[in-house]
Amino acid sequence: MTSNSTDWLSLMLALESLEEGFSEHRLPLTNKLAEQQFQLHLEEDDKKIFIHFENGSQLEWSSDGESLQVEHYEAIEIRPNIFFVDWVYNAAPKQSMSIVIDLVAQESTLLWSQLPNAEDARPDLFERINRLNDLSAVKTHIVHAGINGKRTEEVHCRTTELVGKRLIHTYSSQHAFEHIYLNERLFCWQSLKGPDQGLADTDPVDYVKIGDNLYLFSWRERVVPWVGIVMIDLVQMRTAGKVFYGDIVNPDKVTNYTVGAKVEFWNEILDLA
Repeated sequence: MTSNSTDWLSLMLALESLEEGFSEHRLPLTNKLAEQQFQLHLEEDDKKIFIHFENGSQLEWSSDGESLQVEHYEAIEIRPNIFFVDWVYNAAPKQSMSIVIDLVAQESTLLWSQLPNAEDARPDLFERINRLNDLSAVKTHIVHAGINGKRTEEVHCRTTELVGKRLIHTYSSQHAFEHIYLNERLFCWQSLKGPDQGLADTDPVDYVKIGDNLYLFSWRERVVPWVGIVMIDLVQMRTAGKVFYGDIVNPDKVTNYTVGAKVEFWNEILDLA
C-alpha cells in the first residue's frame, strides 16, 4: 500500500476505539486514599488546595476557602504511597485535574488540562501557531505543591532524563506504541500494533521527575484534541495514567479514562541526551 492509497481518516477515527485495548495492562484502581484529607501548598501564588477523599471514588476539594466542589475520581498506586489521581471537573467537562500524590516525599505535582472547543480545535497548524504560538490546541499547566506544608526538598522537578530513550509501550496484546523522547520539548510516537497501526507524529511534551527512575510524562497532540498523562516507572517497567480527548468529528464530545502499559527499553540515542 502506498501513502497515496492510505485511508488516513479511518486511521484517525480508529483512535476513538482504543479504550478497551488500553486497559489490559492497567494497574488496578485503589481506594487507599479513602477518608484521607490533604492540604496542598502550591508554589504558584502561594495558594492552598484542600482535598478530602470521601471514599474510593468521590472527593471534595476547595481552593483557599472557596466553596467545596464534589468530583468523581480514580486513583492508581504506581509505587508504595505514590498515587496517580485523576478527575474531570463536573462543572467544566472539558477540564481535568491529574495529581501525583507522593506521600513518601510529601510532595505533589498537579497537572491541569483543558480541551479546546470545536472552533479552536479545527484551525490548521500554521494558523494555530500564528494565533496561539502553540503546536497543540490542548492547554496544560503544571504546578508543584507540598503536602500539609510547603515543599522543603523539591524532589519533583522538570527533567531531561528521558531524552534520547526509545521505549515500547504495550497496552495490551493488540495495542503497542513506540516512543522516542527527542528533546525537552518534543517526542515522536508510532503505533506499532492496533486499529491505528501506522499512525505516527511528533508532539509537544512535559517531563517531571518524581523519584529515581519515576517520571510524570504528558503530551499534547497536534492533529486531534488529545492529551496523555502517564507516570513512567523504569524500575517496574510499566506506566499508569490517563488519556483525555475530544471526538475527532465532534470535538465537544469528550472521553477520559485511565490507562496502563508494560514498557520495554529498546535503545538510547546518546547524542540526543
